[in-house]
Amino acid sequence: MPEDALIIDLHGYTVYPGFIDPFTDYAIEFEYPKNEVPMKLYIVLNPAIF
Repeated sequence: MPEDALIIDLHGYTVYPGFIDPFTDYAIEFEYPKNEVPMKLYIVLNPAIF
C-alpha cells in the first residue's frame, strides 16, 4: 500500500454491494414500474426476415 494512501475507517458501518457495483439490487426492496402501454404486433411483409 502506498504511504500516502487515504485510509477510511468504516468500523461500525455497512458497505452495500451497490457501492462497488451500481447495477446490483442486493438487499434493496424496489418494484420496477409495470408497462402500461399495450404492445402492438406488426405484420412483417418481408419473408427474408423469417
